[in-house]
Amino acid sequence: MKIIKKRDMVSLILHIAVLLMTVLACLMRFGGVRFFSENVAPPGWSALRYFTTESNVLIGLIAIPCIVVDSLRLAGKIKERPFWIEVAEFVGASCLALTMITVLFILGPGVAIVDQTIHSFFNLYFNHNLFFHLLTPIAAIFAFLLNASGRLNYRFIIVSVVPALMYEVFYSIVAFSHMDASGKVAYEFDWYGFMRGGVVSGVFSIIGMAGLATLLSFLLLFFYKRTTVSQHNEKR
Repeated sequence: MKIIKKRDMVSLILHIAVLLMTVLACLMRFGGVRFFSENVAPPGWSALRYFTTESNVLIGLIAIPCIVVDSLRLAGKIKERPFWIEVAEFVGASCLALTMITVLFILGPGVAIVDQTIHSFFNLYFNHNLFFHLLTPIAAIFAFLLNASGRLNYRFIIVSVVPALMYEVFYSIVAFSHMDASGKVAYEFDWYGFMRGGVVSGVFSIIGMAGLATLLSFLLLFFYKRTTVSQHNEKR
């Protein structure tokens, strides 16, 4: 019983942290609040075109009912989390895992190579990006694994990749509809730069991101199942 109470308390703290970090990061991103380097993207609602922003807003919204449920569990009002919350948290954690890994291993090294300076890589972790790209994803993933109940199976990967696939459809339509006769797309319509190498590289980049989203969802569920087994052993 003590282990369960501690888990619920840690879960509540993590979900509150996710919500607060999301709110703070949004204030910084949309309102121009700065605490570190000034060399970041200008404030404005254009940030909503990024999957990073959208996925962080999504997890912030998911954290609200999670906080309510954690509080009710600590108060002894309910024993089991609603299944839909576990599914929603899996979807949110999967989206943030995609954001975190993409920035860390693809976009970050990419901008550092193009700009020929390591500062460009670390600039992706200043101000709001520190939360969007690193701290919030880590907190969300830990919160999801902490509450592993064993009710999810690998079929839910299909559900978890829906936001990423929907975003890729949106991104593709915007990019391809603004491609000129030479196959080039202006930056404002190709903000991730997938089309810079032409149509073929753009298509492969989009397919690759879909594959990465699927792989990360699979890995999350793999560790979810391992965590479930570990929690059951602790209860014994």
